[in-house]
Amino acid sequence: MQWGRRVVVTGLGMVTPLGLSTKESWSALLQGRTGVRKWRAGEEDAADDEARRRLQSALPVCIAAQVDRDAFRQRFERWIQGKMQYASPHPAEASTRSSLPRWKVSDCRRAPLSVQYALLAAEECLLDARWPPHTIPDCERQSVGVMIGTGMSSLPDMITAVHQLPDRARVSPYFVPRVLLNAPAGYISLAYGFRGPNTAPATACAAGAHAIGEAYRCVQRGDTDMCLAGGTEACIHALALAGFARARALSTRWNERPECASRPFDRQRDGFVLGEGACVLLLEEEGHARRRGLSAERDGDSGGIYAEVIGYGASADAYHLTASHPEGDGALLCMQRALRDVSPAPVGYVNAHATSTPLGDRAEALALGRVFAQQPSPVPLVSSTKGVTGHLLGAAGALEAAFTLLTMRDRLVPVNRNLESVDAELMEKRLNVEWVSGGEAGVAAVPVEAERVQLTMSNSFGFYGTNTTLVFRDMFTQVKG
Repeated sequence: MQWGRRVVVTGLGMVTPLGLSTKESWSALLQGRTGVRKWRAGEEDAADDEARRRLQSALPVCIAAQVDRDAFRQRFERWIQGKMQYASPHPAEASTRSSLPRWKVSDCRRAPLSVQYALLAAEECLLDARWPPHTIPDCERQSVGVMIGTGMSSLPDMITAVHQLPDRARVSPYFVPRVLLNAPAGYISLAYGFRGPNTAPATACAAGAHAIGEAYRCVQRGDTDMCLAGGTEACIHALALAGFARARALSTRWNERPECASRPFDRQRDGFVLGEGACVLLLEEEGHARRRGLSAERDGDSGGIYAEVIGYGASADAYHLTASHPEGDGALLCMQRALRDVSPAPVGYVNAHATSTPLGDRAEALALGRVFAQQPSPVPLVSSTKGVTGHLLGAAGALEAAFTLLTMRDRLVPVNRNLESVDAELMEKRLNVEWVSGGEAGVAAVPVEAERVQLTMSNSFGFYGTNTTLVFRDMFTQVKG
């Protein structure tokens, strides 16, 4: 056991409603674009046009934050073709050629969409970390960990299997592997030959953040030097929309103005917007990263250390199946545990979980007010990027952790999109935080001094009261100071 090792983030990869890469997604966010759009039922929702029209008219919500699936499929096929050139026709030859068995690559074409999102994000993450997969020797592959969380299984596969059930012979032999929640982590392991710790947190909307937190612990205690961690989700389907709508979790007020629907902390919020995508981070022991030639000063958009992970907290509300504790007690415990070795005073920015639900946003805001009640000026800036991405469920925590790291890199704090008027109750309580808004000018991000985002925090909470907080430190600012 080697507790106390320093852990840094050296790579990011993402597939989001804003774009099919980190650069595309972050640029779209900074330009003020939104991934929330009108949703139309597709082939996976109903068999024919008439059935789709009936289905869509029966649902109380017709908006979602969906990945551009046509563009994604084209890019994923290019990824497949790129992998094939390094693939070995025989599995036994793979390790000697630092390549992959051909059957593993072709099998990715049949993978569920959430798995494909995760694979593309993982590839970008490795390239961003200056660790091209085809150059990794087998001796290093055997210790690389993979931890990918997800919230829901592949709904299209389940529905198809139910329809095939009367004739058992028609149920796919791949049905069970396709619906297992560890499929994304398993596929990444298969695709790259990574044989380190392989886990799949299934903690609803906190799954991606839990994966990062557990990967942090794994590297910190010396189980591995490198670990891919994050989350993925592809549940934009009529069944998911119907289920969340019945739970009164989704926004239904803004069907005709989808860009206005996700509005964290705003007094007119009425529920979240269902989103999808994937985000993968590479966590690495600091010494290992530096031996690979990486430093705390990044070279352009890639090739360095984003930040150090210095805190991870987890808790449970033990209160309700879907609702947060009204005073944010579980969220408070989670943040306190993440900050136990760090004074809360220096925290300059919090990427809030805030999904745009009336109860959830209030509970988190109250918890933030309690955590930072004694922090002197400047108080923490608070925003939720779900205003532009919607709620990616199991991938949300990973994506928001990545956005937090990009905030630190570029010294640009994303605003709370659609925050026109902060909830009156929250204003009356005079919480010791600052809600970031675009103001009348409608700016998408606010520039800040490097010291303001030297220490940041990202929250993720999920159904059944599961809570996670991650804390990051900007190593470059620390060196300069």
